Amino acid sequence: MGSFLEEFGANELWQAYAHIWNHTLSYGRSMCLKCAADLGIADIIHSHGKPITLSQLETELRIPPARSACFRRLMRLLVHLEYFSQISESENEKTLFGLTAMSALIMKEKVEGISPLLLLMMDQALLSPWQSVGRWLKGDEASTPFEVAHGKGIFEVTKQNPEFNSLLQAGMASDTRLVVQVLIREYGDVFQGLRSLVDVGGGTGTMAMAIAEAYPQLKCTVFDLPHVVAPLVGNSKVEVVGGDMFDSIPPADAVLLKWVLHDWSDVECVRILQRCKEAIPSKEDGGKVVIVEMVLNVDDSLPELAETQLLFDLHMMAYTSGKQRSEAEWSELFKSAGFSDYTLKPLLDFRSVIEVYY
Repeated sequence: MGSFLEEFGANELWQAYAHIWNHTLSYGRSMCLKCAADLGIADIIHSHGKPITLSQLETELRIPPARSACFRRLMRLLVHLEYFSQISESENEKTLFGLTAMSALIMKEKVEGISPLLLLMMDQALLSPWQSVGRWLKGDEASTPFEVAHGKGIFEVTKQNPEFNSLLQAGMASDTRLVVQVLIREYGDVFQGLRSLVDVGGGTGTMAMAIAEAYPQLKCTVFDLPHVVAPLVGNSKVEVVGGDMFDSIPPADAVLLKWVLHDWSDVECVRILQRCKEAIPSKEDGGKVVIVEMVLNVDDSLPELAETQLLFDLHMMAYTSGKQRSEAEWSELFKSAGFSDYTLKPLLDFRSVIEVYY
């Protein structure tokens, strides 16, 4: 075999080289996005009420003059990535920076903002396991790359480290605030006719409290590990129960599982679903399990969405025993757990609402 240059040609080889560099440096996108969230750039522009000049941004952020050129370079990339808009006013030779849909989502002051989720995903505790994936794939000891990096599983760390647990719960709650609004608005019929609902793995109650407010007649319960629900004890809007979903689940007309099953292996998911089945009545009596999860469907005609799904799947591999599942895989889980029927509706492009019955 000849040299790479002879095999592929100079143009193709150079394009591949540039492509590899782009992927190698892509972590810089994440870190610059984290920097924008840390600084609160979007919040400052929003508070200003209109697009803002770079010098005004620097003043608000208290960027020292020695860092001005560096901040300008940061904003150049963030504009290129479409987190902020850039408007040039020729009459006064000013450049203004405004918000886009993406920068609106990382605003700290907005209830729908997902900056806590962003900061969780880029916390050192979740970044370090990626350094261990290759070693983990060749080994047979630790169950996840997270365990290779930290010496214990992610749920053990959350139990022993209050600071990381708070970060995790805040991140999950920020995602839930956006999802539950869409769920109630677009698929409110999911909750119609129910008298009671238990949110399994409900964290600090964001989902259950939003549902309880939208449907006052519905008795909502938050069910999670005791150390997770401890801050919720005494809440008047929802009932709070601490326990282990692998042992038993409080009875209700419906069990809600939002971003829970993707954390667990097929065997563990079947066990969770069996506990759900024990907690609810049959379909004829109005019982069901409501699952909010990704349904893996890699469509090459939508490359960005396909990549997001594949990255989410590896994200679960790095931290948990779980994975993202196709509809066929979900169907097999339901069948194995003793359920006979389900319906599936798309939610926010790469997630779905699945109603499961027996």
